[in-house]
Amino acid sequence: MAKQTEKPDEQVKKKKHDHYGHRERMRKRLRENGFEGFSDHEILEYMLYYVYKTQNTNEIGHRLLKQFRSIPNVLQASEEELLEVDGIGKASVDFIQFLREFIKVYERSSVDVVDLSSIKNRCAYFQKEFALETDEKLLVVCLDDQMCVVSEFLAASGTAGSVTPNMQTVTRKILNRHCNMIMLAHNHPKGKAIASFQDIESTRIFAKLCKQLGIILVDHVIVAGGRAVSMEASGAFAQNDFRGGSYG
Repeated sequence: MAKQTEKPDEQVKKKKHDHYGHRERMRKRLRENGFEGFSDHEILEYMLYYVYKTQNTNEIGHRLLKQFRSIPNVLQASEEELLEVDGIGKASVDFIQFLREFIKVYERSSVDVVDLSSIKNRCAYFQKEFALETDEKLLVVCLDDQMCVVSEFLAASGTAGSVTPNMQTVTRKILNRHCNMIMLAHNHPKGKAIASFQDIESTRIFAKLCKQLGIILVDHVIVAGGRAVSMEASGAFAQNDFRGGSYG
């Protein structure tokens, strides 16, 4: 008797069933033990379940890990870098960027009071804020009278060396928050944690604006390469410029 073979439709159904069975086993592992026991590529594979509803994402997880070496590097990768990986499309990039921003929100909300009165605290805080950023961004942080964070907003974003805030919009946002003190912070994604001449001049402009509004500009922190530098502490320009003193 001739050996029976599966029909194409039956083969597809069996393959699909096995794949769904694998995903359910992965979900069961996560429910029972979290990601303990998962390899890094399996974590990436699981992450992509939320983008690809039926596709086998195990190989994509392997490719991501081979390209970027670690999960943090995957989260920090730019859109252009991610799209170079076979199997990664715009939907995957959007989801990875969502995860990056979600982690930042969680880290901010996990601390009740953020005290930026010390240089050490400022540097540590902004290192976390910019840890996963690949674009250059300028943040404005509004402080209370004890230099604790009340709120913050993105003043500008762009490619390296080309961040230019709309001062009218920034002024309106600061005034709407009714704060007496603010702090600036921006990153150099491809550079060093050193204040450039342009950084110093733009900070002086902010200081003058703050003085006109009756607001104190406390500091401007620059983050790059896992380091953070306070312009106030480094003496990048005169202390009285920060505190709203006289200007030449």
